Amino acid sequence: METYFSIIPLLAVIVSLLAAVLILCSARWPNVRELWTIAGALAKFGLVASMLPCLLAGRYPEIVLFDISPKISLALHVDAAGIIFAL
Repeated sequence: METYFSIIPLLAVIVSLLAAVLILCSARWPNVRELWTIAGALAKFGLVASMLPCLLAGRYPEIVLFDISPKISLALHVDAAGIIFAL
């Protein structure tokens, strides 16, 4: 199992958070709200699908956000089960 640094797992989380904020801000306009929903879903799908070829090749994307202690860190690591769930 080979891991490599990638910012894509973090972007996949940020896209969802950004879409949620935009959906809440456009609550009065149903068409705009649905636009943000579809745009967020397509962006998330694109990011997740872009990680699939490397995962099939045996390389796992990972980003370490910060270390809590010397042996414990907050990291986003993509594995086969996670990408199946995300897709």
